[in-house]
Amino acid sequence: AYNDGDYVKALELAIKGGDEFSKIKESSEAASVKLDEARDFLQTAKEIEADVSDVIGMLKEANKALKAGNGEEAKDIAEKLVAEAKVTVEKSLHGRLEEVVSGINRCEKMGLDTEGVRWMISEANALIDSMNFRQASDIISGSEEAVQNGLYQKASEVIQNSEDALTHATKMDADVTGSEQLISEAKQALEDGEFEKAIELAERSVEAVESKRRWEKAFFDLTYQASTTISSAKKFGIDVKDAEKLLISALDLKEEEKEKALELAEQAYESAKSSVDAFAPEIEATLEVKDPKREEWCEAKITLSNTGKALAKDVVVEVLGGAEVEGLDPLETLKGNASEEIPFKIRITGTGDVPLAIKVGASRIFDEKRYEFETVATVGVGTREELKVEIAEESGVCPICRGKIKKGLKVVKCKKCGDIFHELCAQSVDACPKCETLIA
Repeated sequence: AYNDGDYVKALELAIKGGDEFSKIKESSEAASVKLDEARDFLQTAKEIEADVSDVIGMLKEANKALKAGNGEEAKDIAEKLVAEAKVTVEKSLHGRLEEVVSGINRCEKMGLDTEGVRWMISEANALIDSMNFRQASDIISGSEEAVQNGLYQKASEVIQNSEDALTHATKMDADVTGSEQLISEAKQALEDGEFEKAIELAERSVEAVESKRRWEKAFFDLTYQASTTISSAKKFGIDVKDAEKLLISALDLKEEEKEKALELAEQAYESAKSSVDAFAPEIEATLEVKDPKREEWCEAKITLSNTGKALAKDVVVEVLGGAEVEGLDPLETLKGNASEEIPFKIRITGTGDVPLAIKVGASRIFDEKRYEFETVATVGVGTREELKVEIAEESGVCPICRGKIKKGLKVVKCKKCGDIFHELCAQSVDACPKCETLIA
């Protein structure tokens, strides 16, 4: 058109050609962005081991279209690739999650704590919903490992317990034929990741011994319990000589007088258990207050007497009721058959004979078992008007000390709201804690 002198037409064609070129350029650039997105997504899928082989061919098609100048076609193919790959990745991750949940259920059937793993599952689901697939995959991998470790440890524990039981059975001259083979098979199943099978085989190894002779089972259980209890007791100097004698006699008689041997084994266990139970702190508390006056800080002391045989540790004392205390420090230890005084300051809020509950908490030295002791001390503080005392017609809870009120006890009743209090509790306060009406 230019050569023919048609300059207007030539200009129109040039502008139109420029527009077309711009469109092609924009289309190609948009397609390139989508292709980069597709490549990144495929890389993510590869890293989390999701099978997206079905859509790989679409990437080649998109590249081919782009090279041919078909930007829109390349962009459409790339978008379709990402959409289909996303579905595949989500399906893969959800499939892994289902396997983890199945593993969690297996763990829970074995009594394992799975709360932490369930939190991980919830977090992974949220990340999948937000398309954060890499992080979701990492968390799923962590949960898979946690489940496998839990199952492995549980199976290992069962196998070890079964081996210990068989070792003891061998000492008792029990027939363990076949049981050792079951233990070997259980260990192999454990290494193969067949945890339920490993547990089943380990348990069967013990059952195989127990099923051969019922008497042997009963004797085995009792002697095992007795021997382990005696062993634990001796570590802490507990006197279990009587239990040891009974156990030795039971073992001596197991071939000749089975019923007598079984009876002696039971006595040995009960004797050892009784010795361990008796080896405990037994703490009594007494309270002394020097010149008690209402609403004034007074010198006081609590004397703790451990009449038990066991040393008590982490001894904590509380004074509950109408009083405040300062400086009532805990004791690190309190020896058996010993006493110790704890000086402190106390401010009593009531008048008359004020009841105060003294609560003592302590742990047994060798197993951390916690013991609680409570006594009630009455402190005479001043005088007050005589209260009208009644007999409780029904049981209830005293709103002052929160202790139980039994039917038939002496109580004082609030004139306004009708609440009832222990007689001593009523003497310790001026007004009803519920309606603030004066009690006297």
